[in-house]
Amino acid sequence: MFLSCIRYINEVKSGPFAEHSNQLWSISGVPNWSKINSGLIKMYKVEGKKEKKKEGVF
Repeated sequence: MFLSCIRYINEVKSGPFAEHSNQLWSISGVPNWSKINSGLIKMYKVEGKKEKKKEGVF
């Protein structure tokens, strides 16, 4: 799934990948998938909480 997302970004964006997708570029240097996966899940959970606060749902 991760590589499919990278492929899609490369299709729709132009310019150096490191400039338009800095966070994804940064995590590509992490030595193992479990560290990347846990970090992405943490970011997802934080963003979900922000959305619920914006909507007023707790």
